[in-house]
Amino acid sequence: MFAKCFINLEQSMKKIIYLFSSFLLIYSVQAQKKSNSIESYRIEIKIPNTRDTIAYLGYHYGNQKYAKDTAKVQKGGVFVFDGNSKLEAGMYFLYCPSNLYFDFIVNDTEQKFTMESDTSALITKMKVKGSFENQLFFDFQRYMEGKQKEFNELNRAYEISKSNPADSATILEKMRALDREVRQYRRKLAEKNPTTVLAKNIWLMERMTDEDIPPKQPNDPENYAYLYYKKHFFDNINFGDLTYLRSPFMHERVMEYIEKLTPAVPDSAIESATFIIEKARANKDMFRYFLVTLTNHYERSNIMGMENVFVHLAEKYYLSGMATWADSTLLANLRKRVEELKPNLIGKFAPQMVLYDTLLRRVSLRDVKAKYIILFFYDPGCGHCRKAAPELKKAYDELILKGYDIKVLAISTILDVEEWKKFVREYNFGAFINLSDPYYQDRPKEKYDVRTTPMIYLLDKNQKIIGRRLEPQNLVGFIEFEERRHSN
Repeated sequence: MFAKCFINLEQSMKKIIYLFSSFLLIYSVQAQKKSNSIESYRIEIKIPNTRDTIAYLGYHYGNQKYAKDTAKVQKGGVFVFDGNSKLEAGMYFLYCPSNLYFDFIVNDTEQKFTMESDTSALITKMKVKGSFENQLFFDFQRYMEGKQKEFNELNRAYEISKSNPADSATILEKMRALDREVRQYRRKLAEKNPTTVLAKNIWLMERMTDEDIPPKQPNDPENYAYLYYKKHFFDNINFGDLTYLRSPFMHERVMEYIEKLTPAVPDSAIESATFIIEKARANKDMFRYFLVTLTNHYERSNIMGMENVFVHLAEKYYLSGMATWADSTLLANLRKRVEELKPNLIGKFAPQMVLYDTLLRRVSLRDVKAKYIILFFYDPGCGHCRKAAPELKKAYDELILKGYDIKVLAISTILDVEEWKKFVREYNFGAFINLSDPYYQDRPKEKYDVRTTPMIYLLDKNQKIIGRRLEPQNLVGFIEFEERRHSN
């Protein structure tokens, strides 16, 4: 099993961050591209006391695992993987159904080697012949396992010593010293063997510490440390080398940049996503992987405003023809989805609609004047809508009590006029502008991309969309935040 890397200490020293992680399942099987090389591979593994009859050779690719080869377990626990084409360099693994698992390395020059171990201590007892890098790799894991034990002992002692500040401070300093020692070991190992797969994985797992950030200068911005950390987050990582993607950690590192180092607002997310994809263009497979990954990520995101990022990526890369692998069906679906979303993105002016009130009088959205306008799309028969309705009324009453100039357009998405009016009475929507499209003329559900109900939009006084897919219980806080933001 791939050893857990020594942890980095956070300032409070209370959280443990494991930089290496283990994977115990094969997620799917996919044929690996064959190299044009005529070289072959042969990997012989001996684990005498294994209970399995079949073993799998697999490889990491992004955040998934794929099976490359299978072998029957011969007498004495020997199994051989061989093929008539060269394996792509990267992190591989052995997997057997009895949960026998460990990672190892395949590089460009060492494709014929043997490994022997015992199920009682796979890493500790591992012996390698014919692969210097795997010897290095298992030595590295044994070192890390030993240091992890040391840290765990110190951590237990720290938990016990919390009642004694002097003792806990001493233990914390030992933990910090041990962390520095291990970090130096990892970095020196990577610097001494810069072209190895192991070094590339180490750099993917390394994180900058306060000691790595130069001191703040008088003219530097207040968030200088954050900006420096983000700017140098991908130092030592080559997006043009596919070996990095054949690792369990490249996907993890990119998503950390996207989810933890990037503010969850459209402009910042677009900037970061574009930055990653442009770096990935150094390798066509890397480009394809991260374009697909990030486009899917933002298309599925539940964070408000991330639809803007999805539309940006779809238009810039897919609909422009850069995604050469995309077929006509995919492009047609993307184009349709972009057309549905684009009029309703954060920052856009709300599409005009003319609907009917409960007296069947025409009401134009453009005639509604208020500092804030809430659009509440609902289906009277929807259970979630029935739960949201009283929450919306409560939020509205609170906002009115606080003196906000606000109007609610409660818009039924069904054609049944009686059901609609019954809902309005039941939930005391008399203070709202209650609207529907009983003649199915303006089709607000399609205009506003209402795929599920309830759906809440928030518009400013110019009827520009400032909130989308809001929860009714969050309306008060969101509007108060908008007020503070504008006042500042």
